[in-house]
Amino acid sequence: MMGTLERARELGWLRVVLVGDEPYYWRFGFNRETARGLDFPKPVNLNRLLAKELDEGAMHAVSGMVRRWWLDEI
Repeated sequence: MMGTLERARELGWLRVVLVGDEPYYWRFGFNRETARGLDFPKPVNLNRLLAKELDEGAMHAVSGMVRRWWLDEI
């Protein structure tokens, strides 16, 4: 996980969002509070929607529906 997060930083990613168990992913810096302004297509339980900033402040003012990153290219 740490290697993947470091690679994401190298590629210029500012934030990472995932669906998972906070007690597990907390150790990698993910938490529910950081993802509080986000929504996700159903049937995802929003209590499992977690986020981590790779750049400090990257989640500031970020809100709305999460979508697949490759759709940004369309």
